[in-house]
Amino acid sequence: MQQKSLELIKQSLKSRPVVKWKYAKQPPNRASVLLPLCTVNEKPSILFTIRSGNLRSHTGEVSFPGGKQDKEDVDDIDTALRETFEEIAIHRDKIQVLGVDSSVPNYNMTTQVTPVIGYLGEIDPRKIVYSKDEVQSVFTLEIDYLLNPKHYNWDDFRRTNLRVPSWPIADNRIWGLTAYVLWKFLQESILPMKASLLPITTSHNFPMESVLQQPQPLDKHTMQIQHICNIDYEADLDDEISIHKGDVLLIQKELSNGYLYCHNQTTNQSGYIPITKQQLYEAAGVKDDKCNYL
Repeated sequence: MQQKSLELIKQSLKSRPVVKWKYAKQPPNRASVLLPLCTVNEKPSILFTIRSGNLRSHTGEVSFPGGKQDKEDVDDIDTALRETFEEIAIHRDKIQVLGVDSSVPNYNMTTQVTPVIGYLGEIDPRKIVYSKDEVQSVFTLEIDYLLNPKHYNWDDFRRTNLRVPSWPIADNRIWGLTAYVLWKFLQESILPMKASLLPITTSHNFPMESVLQQPQPLDKHTMQIQHICNIDYEADLDDEISIHKGDVLLIQKELSNGYLYCHNQTTNQSGYIPITKQQLYEAAGVKDDKCNYL
C-alpha cells in the first residue's frame, strides 16, 4: 500500500467517535486484537487466523491475532503486538501501527476488545510460522474481495439493531466480533481513503456499496439539487448509475459517508454514485450556492 494511503487511514482513526457499550462487568476486562493490513503480490489485503482446536473457546473460528491484556502490557497496542508475535511470529518491529479503532465488547459483555490497526507490508502467508497451540492456519483476503457484495451476507450483530456482513470462506466464515471489527474498519477507513484518492475527472472502479449497508440518508441530508455534471463515471455495481459530462443530475440524498443518491435526468436512471457533492462541484468549478436547489 502506498504511504499516502496509510497516512489517510491514520487520520481516519484519529477522528473515530467513542462508541459506548453497556458492559456486564465494571470495569470490564481488557483485550486487544491486531487487524493486520498487508499486501500479497502487491494487492492490498488483510491477514486472518483460524483458531486452534486446542483453545478453550471459539475453536476453529476465523479471527484476528489477539488476546487478553497482561499485567506487563503497557497499553492496548502493546497487548496486540505481543499476542501477534506469540500467535504468528511477526515481531512488533515489522508492524507499522496506524492507530486504534473503537472498542467493542466480547459476546458476554464482560471484556472490552480494542482493535489495533497495523500494516505488515508485503507478505507471503505460506511462509508465516504460526503457533500450532493457538492457530490452526492463516490466510489472506484482498480488500477488494471483502468489499464486493457478492462475497458476503447480512447478519444481525448480537442483541443489537446493528447488521454486519458475514463472509463465507470455504467451510468456515468470518462473523461475529471479527466481522464487526473488519466491517467497521472497511466502512470508516478504507472507503473514505479510496474516495479521497479518486481522480474526480476520470472514470474509476471500486466497490462503494459497503457503506450503503442500509441506504437510508440522514434526514438533514435529504435534498433536491439540480446539477450539470462535469465528471465521467461508469457504473460498476447494480445499484450504481453511470454519469457523464453534460448530464443533468437531480441530487436527492446525501448519505452519512458523503456519497450521493441521484436521478440522472439525461438517461432517466436513478442510483448511487461513489462521489461526494464537493467533488461534483469542484469538477464543475462551481460553489454550493450556485447550484439549482429545487
